[in-house]
Amino acid sequence: MKSKDKKLELLKALYSHKFDGKYYDVLDILKQFGPTSKDEAYNISKALNDQGFIKMISTKDGTDAEIVSDGVQYIEELELVRKPYEPTDIIDEEEKELLERKLDELST
Repeated sequence: MKSKDKKLELLKALYSHKFDGKYYDVLDILKQFGPTSKDEAYNISKALNDQGFIKMISTKDGTDAEIVSDGVQYIEELELVRKPYEPTDIIDEEEKELLERKLDELST
């Protein structure tokens, strides 16, 4: 997985815990998406921190992070762009057939 993909997955994972005031272990989150080292977890966190999307705490034991409002907004805007329109039909098959017949009658 590319680094930019890992950044996005980390943001999404942190988004699911938005505004709970807790920090989460970045390495644990990133391991879900493939092999990850402490250094990579730190570098990804640092990049997102520098962009203003997360707050991070890093020690020799690892890196923890929480998403901040700019990160939340970024994910919400991204999801709006990526989310395809999926209409829900409230008309059952019988009603569709009836409507089609009536439309056919009108057009002839």
